[in-house]
Amino acid sequence: MLVPQSHGAVTELRMATGFLGRGMYWVSAFQVEGLLVDAGPPHTARQLRAWLHEHPIQAALLTHHHEDHVGGAQALPCVPLAPPTSLARLARPPRTQLFRQIIWGRSRPVEAGPISGDAQVGGLRVRVIPTPGHSDDHVAYLFPDRGWLFTGDLFVHERVRYAQGDENVPRALQSLRRVLTFEFDDLYCAHGGRIHQPQQALLRKIEFLEEVRERAVELRQAGLAPDRIARRVFGRLGPWHYVTGGWFSEVNLIRSLLEDDAG
Repeated sequence: MLVPQSHGAVTELRMATGFLGRGMYWVSAFQVEGLLVDAGPPHTARQLRAWLHEHPIQAALLTHHHEDHVGGAQALPCVPLAPPTSLARLARPPRTQLFRQIIWGRSRPVEAGPISGDAQVGGLRVRVIPTPGHSDDHVAYLFPDRGWLFTGDLFVHERVRYAQGDENVPRALQSLRRVLTFEFDDLYCAHGGRIHQPQQALLRKIEFLEEVRERAVELRQAGLAPDRIARRVFGRLGPWHYVTGGWFSEVNLIRSLLEDDAG
């Protein structure tokens, strides 16, 4: 499934694997003039190719190596650009869990070129902002002349409750603060679309995570383990904890925040 949504000069391409007429887990790429930011999952590469045939691009940027953002790169008419730390994993995609293959598909090897610092891409000036946390190779792309910030999986939601098993939430907090040091008018999130009043939304997310960390530290001092802390903070564990065998879970969010405190 591929559903375009217009945000003025920015077109959001919402993509998901269809199941009984509904998308299983939506993720977005964004087209700005002749440039694409991210490429969606492998399962929707054919739909992306058809879209780009009617709406051609000259350049593409990838925020990080995860398959729901780069799997559609096989449909691109150009060599995409990505953070240097992504290139080896794009060329040799790591094995993923079965549920990820069902939801998004398996990425094929992608040839990509490196991008960092300030660059001119597709006629647009772009600044690459390192934003590790969700993954160690994650970046955001700022278009300073247009006031656009594309954040991949940095933001997602103000009140996140899940984290991946390899996610570093304290580093993500640092990255959230880092992007706030730049000027921008519009924020485009790969899972949340266009975020209104983005600076306030980012601040609310930072505040929420800090509150969760403070509560988790208190409960750990009372002798609770991360799984019990997660249930005290969030209530019943959500369905993604069970669907993914604990890989995408509230427990990982708590554990990561506590590891930072312990360090």
